[in-house]
Amino acid sequence: MNRNINNTLVYSFDVFDTCLCRICGSSINVFEVMSKVIAKKLKTINNQQNVKHLCQLFVSLREEENYKGGGLDDIYNRLLERLKIPFTKEELIDTELSVENNMLVPIRETANLIESLRCKGRIVFISDIYLPSLFLKNTLKKFGLFKEGDAIYASEECKAWKSDGSLFDLVSEKEGIAFRNWHHYGDHYYSDYLIPRKKGIKPHLLSYGYIGYESQWLQGSLSWPYKSIVAGISRAMRLSFCNDKEQCKFVADLSAPLLVPWVLKVLSDASNKGISNIFFCARDAHSAFHVAKTASALFPKIKIHYLFVSRQSIYNQTKNFLDYLESVGMLSENNVAVVDLVSTGKSSIVFNDIIRHNGGKPVTFYYLYRCNISSEIHINNASSLNDIVEIESLYALCKVPNWARYSGVRIFFEILFTLNYHKKTIGYQKRGCQVLPILGEDDTDSWSMPSVREKKSYNDKLLTFFTEALIKTESVDYYNEILQNLSLPTWESFIEFPKREYLDYLHELKINGKHFVDVNLPFRKTKSEWIRGGHVFSLPRRFADKWFNYYIWLKRNVSRRRSF
Repeated sequence: MNRNINNTLVYSFDVFDTCLCRICGSSINVFEVMSKVIAKKLKTINNQQNVKHLCQLFVSLREEENYKGGGLDDIYNRLLERLKIPFTKEELIDTELSVENNMLVPIRETANLIESLRCKGRIVFISDIYLPSLFLKNTLKKFGLFKEGDAIYASEECKAWKSDGSLFDLVSEKEGIAFRNWHHYGDHYYSDYLIPRKKGIKPHLLSYGYIGYESQWLQGSLSWPYKSIVAGISRAMRLSFCNDKEQCKFVADLSAPLLVPWVLKVLSDASNKGISNIFFCARDAHSAFHVAKTASALFPKIKIHYLFVSRQSIYNQTKNFLDYLESVGMLSENNVAVVDLVSTGKSSIVFNDIIRHNGGKPVTFYYLYRCNISSEIHINNASSLNDIVEIESLYALCKVPNWARYSGVRIFFEILFTLNYHKKTIGYQKRGCQVLPILGEDDTDSWSMPSVREKKSYNDKLLTFFTEALIKTESVDYYNEILQNLSLPTWESFIEFPKREYLDYLHELKINGKHFVDVNLPFRKTKSEWIRGGHVFSLPRRFADKWFNYYIWLKRNVSRRRSF
């Protein structure tokens, strides 16, 4: 036993789910992602069904070997005895370390804690993990968590474990640490709390679990495996960003899981149809444009543009409008598509009429949400609804109760995804050979200035994170499953029965001078656009539900009496 015990304070940290978290959610999902990488490398096997079977078998066996213990050398020696695939042990280890490296992001709250404690004592990292300590050290260094003078211990290399207390004993002997001067931080109640406490170490439990809709996705009856990866991405986003937590929570669990897969669906559909140019409409589709640019490397044959246009410029056909369309290639290019968030269909008809009358080919339109076409729309002989080719509206309006339709369903898509830096396009002007948009004044209904620029920048960072995470986890091709099984049911649930923890972010939003969500006590006049959200924001859930049911009953009965 080392007798050189000193009185320096020591702060030790578990690594996984304490300092670092995986964007795929769990170590088992690392094997799922790894199997996709392996499948891409199995080009010499022509039987695609065989490739799929081998990958499924790999995930199953890798999970089994994980429970048997040992380091990566031991694990893959045993695995290759059971599974015959054309890879060496070294190739599989390198592939796993590469995938694991892509999955890991820092937990900012822990990173800030480590930095605050560094001046008070020594920092040590200890982990019950099969990965080599050098890999952990380099990963922690990459995120600024490991610095000169820190130490790291991995259980498999030390042949000692936290779960039986032997790793704490070994670290104490190697580092000369007295248990009474030792603080340990971790997420596992038994290994990181009970065991160190028995030894006289001061334990601190750090819990960074799944919340809200993330936990709901995991607990659902759906057997689709990638639901846990999407939940992991949303959780990792929350934990790795430490600025506006309310905005981050909303984007991670509601905005990004809907907007990003929808944009991927649009790009994939356009690619299959041979569309070579996609124009994203100004302001409303700016966040979608940002996602498309982030994912553009996956669709090299598609050029992505930003189109400065508005209803005013379309309907009034303002001066130089056609020149602007010509300058951006709308009239001369074939196979063109336009992306917008919400429409009644009128804009697309008018837009295609203008293009057709000026020698252009009608363009394809994509919408996230399509309202019913107004009866006021008159289609002349030059256009018909058949000219508008689009993906089926993704939001199932028919599933939403009448009161929810009245309570701002359309406004959700028009406002929540439309944070942007640009003012409204009111016209166009020529400057030499260029045709530039003329922008109007700030909208009174937009997010309050000047905070909008900061929120927009933060929103873009979050959307970039989610998009890149889908790419890294090999989940891009599952956009339909994400939309149908996770995103849309979550949105329907949120609009009808909103969770209180997601409403704080919406409190800042105003529409027509009224708060989108505001304190709306039962005996005060309604002040919010989204009435249900206002009730839940004001009252505990059990009271809000009862009051809202009474509110709907009262509103219906008053309207009936007035009709007589």
